[in-house]
Amino acid sequence: MKKIEINKRDLLVLLIIAALVVGGCLYLFIKSYNEYKFSNQMESLYIKNKDKIFAIDKIVMYSSANAEDYSEGKIMQDLNICQYTDIAVYIDNMVDIKELAKEAAAMNASTVNTNDEASMKIKEHTIKELYIDNIQINPSSTRGIRTLTYKSANNFGKFKSSKITEDTGNEEQSNEETQNNDQTLENDVNNIEQPKRINFKILSTNVENDGNDYSEPTFYSDCSNPITLNYMNKNIVTNYKVTNQDTKIKFDGSILQSVGVVLEDLECYVSFDIHMKNNLDQTFTCSVETNIPLKSESRSIYNGYMYVMQDKLQDTFKFFKR
Repeated sequence: MKKIEINKRDLLVLLIIAALVVGGCLYLFIKSYNEYKFSNQMESLYIKNKDKIFAIDKIVMYSSANAEDYSEGKIMQDLNICQYTDIAVYIDNMVDIKELAKEAAAMNASTVNTNDEASMKIKEHTIKELYIDNIQINPSSTRGIRTLTYKSANNFGKFKSSKITEDTGNEEQSNEETQNNDQTLENDVNNIEQPKRINFKILSTNVENDGNDYSEPTFYSDCSNPITLNYMNKNIVTNYKVTNQDTKIKFDGSILQSVGVVLEDLECYVSFDIHMKNNLDQTFTCSVETNIPLKSESRSIYNGYMYVMQDKLQDTFKFFKR
């Protein structure tokens, strides 16, 4: 029998072909496995979120403008122009907590068991932890200094100066209320930092509510109050002097037009993630995104203010159980 000889070149070609075949098979296996894994993850996520536990019901926004007066001596000779938008995010917990509480109380009248259906549903649809992170501010221009922070619902729609008073060194009524933990206070118009995370204090009883001043981020366990935030764009115009000709200047949105600010320079898109944990220790996340309202077909902030309500958002911004 004639001996078959394979030279080194042919052997190298065979090895390359074999490597390509093995590599192709391995690639197809990994791809198929990842698709199978992804499919299982999506199926699991769908099953977890088949029934809505929490949903965003509506978002209300109020936009206006104002100025901080840094004049020494004669007033309104050193104004810093600001534009602000207050944002209220309303969360629906999809149940009537009061009716469930009555049902649970009736059940517990004859038993000490707190794991009845009504009590478990209350635990499922009430929260014990809430925070916001992944805060993104995407402006159309670099005009001004922009932040998104907590704001007390008691001051919603009101401009609150954050400048330092000369006599005490303390903040005047701040539109960025006192915040805890790793939040950063805005203490000076020229020293503004965006908090990476906003932690909310959760109130579960009327007693807790009575003793609370809402200076810290606050939310009710039954989701009966909105998450209130403040978007602020400061230093849009600095060192502005009001002249004798500025007889019609007003400290609202119309001041932007009076000082020659173009609305296109103030356009901004903000987004953030809401994280919640209910009383069954289940975690939920929802990503919220919106444009700062400055004008519509019939109105603009030049008219003094803009009020916008986005409703029926349950299918737009969804809370996903993790």
